Amino acid sequence: MAIYDDILAKVREQLPRMTHARKCVLRCLCESEQPLAANDMQVMLADADVDAATIYRNLETLCQIGVVHKVEMSARGALFALADNDHSHSIKCTECNCRVDIGDCFMAEVEALIQQRTGFDSVRHLVNFTGVCPQCRQPQQQ
Repeated sequence: MAIYDDILAKVREQLPRMTHARKCVLRCLCESEQPLAANDMQVMLADADVDAATIYRNLETLCQIGVVHKVEMSARGALFALADNDHSHSIKCTECNCRVDIGDCFMAEVEALIQQRTGFDSVRHLVNFTGVCPQCRQPQQQ
């Protein structure tokens, strides 16, 4: 798993200790195709002896060093994904909760404009797109 190894190397550059729990959290995120809630990771790591508080602490630390980011707030709480420079966005149906990828992120220009106008550094974004998918939009046929 090359992505996992690359992420581990990136984390090791910034954090002195690579704990068992931190490796487990990173593995969950690397193996998932969608953002995960901490509760999802707790279920996935039930056999790894990693408790909820440890998962939350590791997610917070990984967010602080820029390896992980919060991508959405949902009914399950914050969702987390690996941070990358080529991330994409998705749109979620408010009726059936299906999610469709909408392609590459187009927010770099907006981030640069915000940085220029405010003087902030390391500007990031959390954008949630929602709507009603074509299947839910169509009237139910009986």
